[in-house]
Parts: sequence; structure tokens; C-alpha cells
Amino acid sequence: MIFMLLNSVLTRTIEVHSSKGYEHISRLQQLAFNLGFRAGSAYIKTLPPQQLSNSMLQVSFVGFIWEALFGPGTKRFLGKPAVKSIEIIFDSAELPLASYDLVVEKDNLAAFYCAFIEGCISGAIDSLGLLGNVVITQVDGLKVMLSVSIATE
Repeated sequence: MIFMLLNSVLTRTIEVHSSKGYEHISRLQQLAFNLGFRAGSAYIKTLPPQQLSNSMLQVSFVGFIWEALFGPGTKRFLGKPAVKSIEIIFDSAELPLASYDLVVEKDNLAAFYCAFIEGCISGAIDSLGLLGNVVITQVDGLKVMLSVSIATE
């Protein structure tokens, strides 16, 4: 999928930039978020309007977005990054702008993927005209949690 196309290039790029310090990694994370945002926004716009309107009425709307972007039942991505599992949590809340504060600092490739995922989901939510906040945080060792909040009127 999307990750398979990026994997080999990213692995090399991140290995090269890891030795250059935090500022370079931070720029790569911002790039990942921006790339993801554009990809998520563009992809959601290709889905049929009826499929979108039906899904927005469901509590599992975040799950719908996840599956649309990354495939059904996919909670593990690529296996290569050291992120073992992703939990999806849905909240209704008032939200700030999307964040790319990142996670597993010791694993720069995983941090890049986390930023990319945050960007994809943020872009998908934004393309639907909704306000959303997407944050991935480290919860236990190499386990990360994806928290998505969507503002409701």
C-alpha cells in the first residue's frame, strides 16, 4: 500500500538524517505529516459521496477513515517499524489544530510513520469539512495509541 512504496526510500533517508541531529529529524517528521495530510485529503475525495455520508453517521467513523486509507483490519503497518500495535480511540470533543508531536524518539523510522499516519487521517478529516485532532502517543514500550477527536456541532 502507501507504506510499501515509501519504505525503502524512507529507511535510507532517515538513516542518513539520524546522524545529523534532532533538527533534521524534526523536519522529516513535519514533511511526513504534510505528505500524509495531502495523501489522506486527496484519497478521501475519491470515495463516492454516498459512502462518505453513510459512514459519517456511524460511531465507527474513525475506523472507516482508517480502513479507507490503510485497508480493512489493518492495525499493524509494515512490520518494519518497531511499533507493535495501534489502538483506535474515538472521542467527540472541541479541538485544536492537528498536532505532529511525536512518539518513539529512539526509532526515527517509526516516528516518521506515526507523523505520516497523523497527517493522512488529519487530511481525510479536513477534506470532509470537519475539524479534527489526531495524535499518536507512546503508551507502553513500543506500543502506540492513535487518538482521534472530531468536533461535533
